[in-house]
Amino acid sequence: MSLVALLFAHHVAPGGVEPLAAIDVGGLTTLERQVALVRRLGAERVHVVAERMPPDLAAALHRIHDLVEVVRDPARLVDAFHDDDHVLTLDEGLVADEAAARGFVAMADGAALAVVVDEPPYPGAERVDSSCFWAGAAIYEGRLVRAVAADLGEWDLQSTLLRTAVGEGSAQIDAFVSAPALWRRVSDRDDAHDVGTMLLGAGREPRSGWPSRFLYAPLERLLVRAMLRTRVTGPMLVAAAVVAGVAAALAFAGGWLWTGLVLALLAPIAGDAGLWLARARLTTPPTWIESAFDHGIEPVWYLGLAAHFSRDLSAGAWGVGAWAVAAAIIALRIASDAQRRFFARHRGQSLDAAGVPERRLARGSASRETMPWLLLPFAAADAWPLGFAALAMFAGASFFGWQSRLFKRLDDGTGVNL
Repeated sequence: MSLVALLFAHHVAPGGVEPLAAIDVGGLTTLERQVALVRRLGAERVHVVAERMPPDLAAALHRIHDLVEVVRDPARLVDAFHDDDHVLTLDEGLVADEAAARGFVAMADGAALAVVVDEPPYPGAERVDSSCFWAGAAIYEGRLVRAVAADLGEWDLQSTLLRTAVGEGSAQIDAFVSAPALWRRVSDRDDAHDVGTMLLGAGREPRSGWPSRFLYAPLERLLVRAMLRTRVTGPMLVAAAVVAGVAAALAFAGGWLWTGLVLALLAPIAGDAGLWLARARLTTPPTWIESAFDHGIEPVWYLGLAAHFSRDLSAGAWGVGAWAVAAAIIALRIASDAQRRFFARHRGQSLDAAGVPERRLARGSASRETMPWLLLPFAAADAWPLGFAALAMFAGASFFGWQSRLFKRLDDGTGVNL
């Protein structure tokens, strides 16, 4: 028994020649979004029924040709499934919240229809019976799909499958047990704009530092909006952030201090925007980006500064001191983060969110975002060595601040806001 997907790309949008599946939402067609979604839900194969091939649909299918099998004649589906397959289908043009769709698949035991009681989930939703509407997702038995495809004639496959499943008494599951962040059927450009705005609004997960919360947000939004109109992906932006971070370290080491500082200030913007863009396009954000910056790229910034200062001042004592300052910054930053991970591992909750003092400390403590900003006023005063020493003092203050809050939360025995 396998979970496979059956998607549709032949219901023409009003006043156009392209199907609903070819409408662009945030840089991806609704079909591409559905393919990404069903793959994330565990579908081993994806079949797309596309009886016609207008230009936009053809271009979309070309981009995902290695992920789907195109079916021009529904009758060919007779040989595409096994009787015991579970066939997951989505209403054409549906842009669905992954959590809600995953919940439906998890609750379905065999054939099932996602439904909404009383009110339709979106305009044009098909009524299942007197009390509920189809929510646009269903799981059919492979034998039912084969039987319907074999005797379809001129009928619409999507609607016929739904009616046949209702007639056979397929289980009905409330798709909105928990309200989904997004569950919309896109039928025109206005719908596409509204859904794109919703995706953009829900895609950002800011870090706790004050630059991310109060300064970077509008810049990241502009960057993501610009990238949504292109084929640039989230991982591409993340890769650009990594390159910028490494280039900052090299610039520091080479004496291009202002260049390095500007790159260090901009790298987090590109990284977080890349994660935001990845979530908006239903791709999996890289899991390594946080550790790559915190444990790899940021420490190299301080080593690059130490390399420059030890060489530039050409004094033996300061040369050793510069390397010692860099080692202290790195050690304090690693130890500070280790304390927070320890608390999260043993309490199942982020220390950053344990209470009001922790949230305030998270906004202003040492991080890959706040450290370059602390260095900026010293750079403006051409007091780079003093700024370098200030970074070490700031890292130390942050370490002891987090240690104090860790001991407090461990001592009170709750780890929650008091």
